[in-house]
Amino acid sequence: MNIMLASVTERTREIGIRRSLGARKKHILLQFMMESAVLAATGGIIGVLLAYGLVELLGTVTSIPLKCRMDAS
Repeated sequence: MNIMLASVTERTREIGIRRSLGARKKHILLQFMMESAVLAATGGIIGVLLAYGLVELLGTVTSIPLKCRMDAS
């Protein structure tokens, strides 16, 4: 099932309350899009940090020469 559909389905009550208080569809859509963007960015950052840590750990534990450069070149 689409994760956005599941998120909206679970929060229909909150959406109804926000609509009754005057929120437009655009505001509710913006909220869901911002939440999904923040979750995606947070997951991406955590993934990069875990990968960097794993490379450093494997580089110290094993004899395999691993380098994880953080510069732009």
